[in-house]
Amino acid sequence: MVFRYFQKLNIWRAIQFAVYFSVLICAVFYGFSSQNPAQIEQNETQTAIENALYSRAEFFGANAIVPFPTEEARNRLAEVLQKFPDDSEILLKLAELDEKLGRFDDAEAAIKSVKPENLKSLADFYGRHAQFEKQAEILERVFQNSTAETRSKAFSNLLYLAKKHDLKQYLAAEFFQKVLSQDKDSFSVLTEYMEKLTEEKNYEEALKILNENKPKFPESKDYFLERKISILNFQGKTAEAEKVYYEAFNPFWTENESDKFYEFLRETDRYRAYESELRQKFKKNPTDFQTAIRLIHFERNDGEEVSKVVKNLETARAAKKIAWQADELLTI
Repeated sequence: MVFRYFQKLNIWRAIQFAVYFSVLICAVFYGFSSQNPAQIEQNETQTAIENALYSRAEFFGANAIVPFPTEEARNRLAEVLQKFPDDSEILLKLAELDEKLGRFDDAEAAIKSVKPENLKSLADFYGRHAQFEKQAEILERVFQNSTAETRSKAFSNLLYLAKKHDLKQYLAAEFFQKVLSQDKDSFSVLTEYMEKLTEEKNYEEALKILNENKPKFPESKDYFLERKISILNFQGKTAEAEKVYYEAFNPFWTENESDKFYEFLRETDRYRAYESELRQKFKKNPTDFQTAIRLIHFERNDGEEVSKVVKNLETARAAKKIAWQADELLTI
């Protein structure tokens, strides 16, 4: 009976071992089969790079990873490149090692040979070696190849470098105007150029550029209005600035836009004078719809009752039998 018990126990253990072994085999097979060829090749490349750069040694009973001397590591990695030609990671690592060894031409060539071309690494390389003209050329290419989302940042990087190292080619009016004429997504270029012209107090050129480019960016009309007003203020031409604001008046301005207009009038001591001029003009011609709308807008902003202006407008137009237009009724 005891014999039968141990016999059954051994059979059960054999079954357990068979199941465990089967699961293990499946796991190993799945691990290999689930990796696609690209993953396998990537793993091989990573292993080859690590073996070229580091050796493994035992120190006080523990395994340690020790980097090879730079020269030896560079030569070992060059051999790896022969097995994996055009691999970008290997090329960039080779460039890094060549740079450490003072082989700048080889490092530059390695970075340039990366496909697709690694412009950021190349720009950084030129920057580290004070080759700022070459760095700017690369940053200009980065800007030309940038998307709408990255365009502003790319141009800012180029302009920052040009200002820092006085690269006149990229600070000249001709450069900005060329980009503005060629680039349909050049709003960031325009804003940077306006900042530059304002800093230089070149106000006439700034106004000219604003007027020339305003039709290209109809969605940014607020920017053009505010920038033009500020430039005219810098010039001390407050009357002209108010005229620009007056012509740009929109009864459907947002609260923020309205506040900017009336704050401008307060800052130039024209707030109450503007009100008085509107009242006199409306009193002289109470059928003048545009003047009435401006007066209504002002009084609403000033917290006053507007029904009297509306009633006077309606009465005067009725007396002269002036028909209402659909857009006038909608605005009222």
